[in-house]
Amino acid sequence: MLFRSFFIIGLPGETESTARETLDFAVELKGYGMTRQDFYPLTPFPGTAIWKEPEKYGIKILDRDYSKYLVASRNEPNVVCETMNLKADRIKELLLEAKCLR
Repeated sequence: MLFRSFFIIGLPGETESTARETLDFAVELKGYGMTRQDFYPLTPFPGTAIWKEPEKYGIKILDRDYSKYLVASRNEPNVVCETMNLKADRIKELLLEAKCLR
């Protein structure tokens, strides 16, 4: 039986500590039979509230070229925004670390 979970790193209010809690939770879920975890960066799509007013959510959008958002790679996460407390480079590092949890 496949038991799969999906996580987003870089949500509004995310900090190093809360991201670490998410990774720890994913490890804990393995003990309950989790067979796969997928981690993704927050992606603010056009038309969403975060896209329209990122500052309201404490988000900084680094690249608004939507065509780049559709490029998916498990080897190199495409981080296009950051929180006030968690910069894009660190989000990318956490996503790559999470990849090792599988």
